Amino acid sequence: MLYLLAFVFLLFVILSFILSGRDALSPTFLLSGVFFICNVFSIAGNSYWNVEISPKVCIFFLYAFFFILLGELISNKVECWSTSNKSIQLSRIDQCNRAQYFMVIIFLFVQCFILYQYYQRLVDMAAFAGYAGDNLQQFVRIAVINYGVHVGVAFAVFIPAISAGAVIFFYLWCTKFLIHRKLKSWDSLFLVPFVISLYSSSFSGARSGAIASIILAYFLFVFVMREKKGWINMVQLFVGTLFLLFVLGFVFVFLGSLALRINDSSYMSSLYIYGGSPLVALDVWLNLKGAFFYGLFDGTFAEESFSGIRITLNRFFPIIEAPSPFLEFVSFPNGSSTNIYTGFRSYIKDFGMLGIPFICCLLGFVFGSCNKYLRRKNSPAKLMIYVYFLKNYLYLVFAPSITSALFSPSQFFWIVWFVILGYLILGKNFTKPL
Repeated sequence: MLYLLAFVFLLFVILSFILSGRDALSPTFLLSGVFFICNVFSIAGNSYWNVEISPKVCIFFLYAFFFILLGELISNKVECWSTSNKSIQLSRIDQCNRAQYFMVIIFLFVQCFILYQYYQRLVDMAAFAGYAGDNLQQFVRIAVINYGVHVGVAFAVFIPAISAGAVIFFYLWCTKFLIHRKLKSWDSLFLVPFVISLYSSSFSGARSGAIASIILAYFLFVFVMREKKGWINMVQLFVGTLFLLFVLGFVFVFLGSLALRINDSSYMSSLYIYGGSPLVALDVWLNLKGAFFYGLFDGTFAEESFSGIRITLNRFFPIIEAPSPFLEFVSFPNGSSTNIYTGFRSYIKDFGMLGIPFICCLLGFVFGSCNKYLRRKNSPAKLMIYVYFLKNYLYLVFAPSITSALFSPSQFFWIVWFVILGYLILGKNFTKPL
């Protein structure tokens, strides 16, 4: 059945590419490709969990991706944006703006100060779990899961500022490298905030943040390249994606080893296990929760899909129950377990199969409309915001639902800091058409 599922994903890769006018950055094309890659890892690691998936999961993804593609096709009809391959106007960002060099230096000082304080806070958190100087990442994870210790409100507000600033400076470097083609020695400074932000992900051993940041940087680079050429070379995109997978695999194993979450001695077997388990885990969960397949609801309405909102409301109104940030585990016949089911699990649990058409069609429509809109009327702000949310969309293969990721305090603060820092760093060019 895994091979049949691979055929389903490959079918949508081909259909979305053709029906989108051969757009290699079509949201449905990218999402189908991500799930196809996950399926390849599932096939490669199938001997590990020894699970024969049922036809249910194949039918479900055929069902879900049909409505995602339908939503994007509707957006193409409603929003008749021009998709010609003619070159568009290049960025007006001044490549000799000295103020930007001054701002990146100031930002680096502030970034390092906040991250130092953040590291000290993580050490204090780890102390709750018996931290004595070794394996900080492991003890931080234990403190969060077993003792409910968190970083606090101040860091919840300012850590998104570091992320937002790093994205803006990385975009600035991309425009200078891809559009102006004249990098000066000082221009390398624009990469440093992103590298530091990525390195800070190793403090807690949380791999999702580092992986999401790398995905964001890659697609931001690709979309700026499309702004320059008006089209994307499929060969370059394929080679770049292979390189991206290699980098993600390395980061995943490296951070996992820091937190002692990977005990397998084989680098590739670890990738097979973790990279392919979401599809298999979803199948196991569907079989355990068979009622969901017939469109029934379970538990609190939208409990997982909008968990960010419920957690926020719980802080002000304790009467509103906050869902656990960790999903329950399912076990495989070999004794291993996981709680990563793809983001579709939340939609099935909260809205049942009867709600999937609406949710999937809406996702396809929204991202399809935004992608077409960027081809006609773009700006640095719109491009970065779209790629930031596209990253969450593609992360459906691992993370909880995109709605739970978007409607959360951290996302709100990220957007606020993004707007503030965008105008400070780019000035009036922040919202000017490219």
